[in-house]
Amino acid sequence: EGRYLRGLAYEARGDSLLAAALFGAARETELLEARYRDGRDSEEPVETTPLLEEISEAESRLGELRWEGDRRILEDVTSWLFRWGRDHGTTAYGAAKALLGTIEPLEPLLTWLSGQYVNDVSQLEKATELAPESPVAWRALSNALAMTEPERSEEALESALKLLRRDDEPSPATEQLRAFDNLDYRPIDEKDLLATLAKLVYDGGRYDEAAELSAELIEMDPESLQGWQIHAQALTFSLKHDEAAAAYEKAIEHFDAAFESDSLMLGGD
Repeated sequence: EGRYLRGLAYEARGDSLLAAALFGAARETELLEARYRDGRDSEEPVETTPLLEEISEAESRLGELRWEGDRRILEDVTSWLFRWGRDHGTTAYGAAKALLGTIEPLEPLLTWLSGQYVNDVSQLEKATELAPESPVAWRALSNALAMTEPERSEEALESALKLLRRDDEPSPATEQLRAFDNLDYRPIDEKDLLATLAKLVYDGGRYDEAAELSAELIEMDPESLQGWQIHAQALTFSLKHDEAAAAYEKAIEHFDAAFESDSLMLGGD
């Protein structure tokens, strides 16, 4: 409710874009809280609440939103998104969703934010078009595709890994997404991408390729339990049992540390 009231204050002084950001943030926060209050699943629709009705009415008053080049608005929106993104993902998502298509310099960030929070494939595809050199955008697309289109997910992850390894000067859009991703407790990392790619390849039954990728991961991080697990299992299914046994011994050596960090990958095979 506090963000809705702040939005009304900005609306009263004519700052429609800032008001829209706050109304969008308030809407998504209220939707989330309503689900908690009603004990609903995240996919179940929420019947309207008095606050949602007030927000809808306020949003309808704003009319068409257009950024006129005011740097103050650009700086305020950017500051809010980064502050909310650190601690209140739902709030940042709501603001980004409300501002889509309104502030051109922020469009890659707004598109990525509004897509990655809910795994919206169409939005994330657009994000990779707006920021084609961003490994963060490609990783988010890979995550969104993982359950439904594993082959496309793998392709997107390969793109993310290649881009992360490049040394050329990043574009402003790439910098935006990387800076926001760095707010995460586990920002994009070459080892994590390589581990995920090795697991995707392993799950696809390409065991020799999975063994090569996991060997690359182990060379980069000899203490990676996930790397040793994938390596051992891939070697097992490649019928290289002696090498697999040695890899399992290495995995056991690193089991305790991985258990403490909650990074185990226990397969069903």
